Amino acid sequence: MLDTLFQVLEDNITPMTVRQIHYQFMNAPPLRHASKPDSWYRNKLCDYKNLVDLVARARIAGLISMQDIKRFNLVPNMEAKKSSSQYQKFSDRYGTDDVFEAEALRPAQLQMLLKEAIDSVMDLDLFNHEREQEKTDAADIEAYRETILKYIRDYRNEESN
Repeated sequence: MLDTLFQVLEDNITPMTVRQIHYQFMNAPPLRHASKPDSWYRNKLCDYKNLVDLVARARIAGLISMQDIKRFNLVPNMEAKKSSSQYQKFSDRYGTDDVFEAEALRPAQLQMLLKEAIDSVMDLDLFNHEREQEKTDAADIEAYRETILKYIRDYRNEESN
């Protein structure tokens, strides 16, 4: 279900509400449990609640760094619950009780962060060179394929005569 969630988000550039994601899931229902073949996502309250929970857990997974929170002057939307079993881990990791949502960033800011993250780990010149090489390789493979298919056709014609 998480893979389908990421696919829905990748296919839609603008920010989406959980309700919009829900209706995208209804168009091509994923399995709720990968190991249970009959566990398709349905238009039921329990499935919707599971989706809400899944989206919340994905948001909490640290998708916004503290550096970005300071950089964009984000305002916390709540404090971490001290009663939560995850509180101490959260507090130690981020050094604060403040909780921030990925939705607090504007789409342009999210796109900029994504571009920066990609640029920081990727050699674009090398990537573009590889893409060109793939095109050349694909053309070579297609030429070999055509030669082999012609040989097979000729062989079949000889056999049938």
